[in-house]
Amino acid sequence: MNTKTPKHLEHKATELERLSNALAVYFYYDHELLKGYKYWNFNHSILHNLIGDSKELLSSLRHLSFVHNLEERKHILNFINCIGKNIHGYCRGLEYHSKSPQDYLHVYRNEVQQFMLLFQKWSKTSGPAQ
Repeated sequence: MNTKTPKHLEHKATELERLSNALAVYFYYDHELLKGYKYWNFNHSILHNLIGDSKELLSSLRHLSFVHNLEERKHILNFINCIGKNIHGYCRGLEYHSKSPQDYLHVYRNEVQQFMLLFQKWSKTSGPAQ
């Protein structure tokens, strides 16, 4: 079992984090401006969760390199898979509830799908037997 996370997956996760921040700026999300605002609209809630999950995705992927326990690795692999599905769901939510042009959202969604395909292929070859 290879415990080292491939560089191309870390690079792709880093790009997803950068793209989620750019997407949030594109949809007029300003965390500092809205920090004290109690009732965000639906798009701001989605973007806030999108940014948080993209950061969690990258940190979980980096943490996976240091884990040698098979049960914990399996848990982290499942967690990363769930985060990828959540991010894909956030994209669908923005797609259906936003009136902004969808070009950047489609690019981001394609990047998420590419990451998930790479991750699933890698986790099947080097992850613990499930």
